[in-house]
Amino acid sequence: MNKLELIVVDPGHFHAALAQKEMYPNLSPQVRVYAPVGPDLVDYLTRIARFNNRAEAPTGWELDIHAAPDFIARMARGNTGKVAIFAGRNGEKIAGIASAVEAGIHVLSDKPMIVRRADLPALTATLDAAEAKGLVVQDMMGGRQEVTRALTRLIHADPEVFGEQLPGTAAEPGVEMTSVHHLLKVVELLVRRGADFLGCFLTPLLDLEDRPDTKCQDTDQRSDGDEEIPFHSPSLSEGDGARCGIDRPHHSANHGGRCVALG
Repeated sequence: MNKLELIVVDPGHFHAALAQKEMYPNLSPQVRVYAPVGPDLVDYLTRIARFNNRAEAPTGWELDIHAAPDFIARMARGNTGKVAIFAGRNGEKIAGIASAVEAGIHVLSDKPMIVRRADLPALTATLDAAEAKGLVVQDMMGGRQEVTRALTRLIHADPEVFGEQLPGTAAEPGVEMTSVHHLLKVVELLVRRGADFLGCFLTPLLDLEDRPDTKCQDTDQRSDGDEEIPFHSPSLSEGDGARCGIDRPHHSANHGGRCVALG
């Protein structure tokens, strides 16, 4: 049985590397990396080197690096049937995903796939194209794939068990959840800032080894609000995405009070 082959595209967020923190039996150790030359690529390569050289359960990734300004065009050549990871520059992400789908490449994307309402038509067109070609375009957010989430969705969909979901109002929400997002956290033995604005602000003050990722410096990449904290809970609680009014409910969520498609 042939193993799936992984592609990593412009890894501007550490989630790209975390997808490779362990080996997978059905995934080839050979990974192609397409990115511009710069600190994002160096940061990603450093993390993979740490995984490959750690004392306990080291990984064995073999990277084939294609570093050039035209990395998207290079990715689209000769990779049909492979799986591409997109995690980083949110402003340009949907264009890269569309190019991957056009080239016959499956996509695992970190959230969000888009940060602007104006990009919803591009996302819809990309999902239509993926469906027509039998390709997977999937959100990487692991919480949705957990057994507890699958059971929750089944219970929620059974009116005899759950009853009827209240639509909710601003005064009386249909779903109430709480979320804890830490300003600092330890990820793979590195102290990282949180993804919110205060976390970005703390990084240079505390001289953390973690480098601020793309979304810290550019509001076009982070969108126009502090969205990381309010995203996670609505995303999980609205797995059906019904409030967003998009014809693919499972590809949407209420993101920071707005309907933003995620994949």
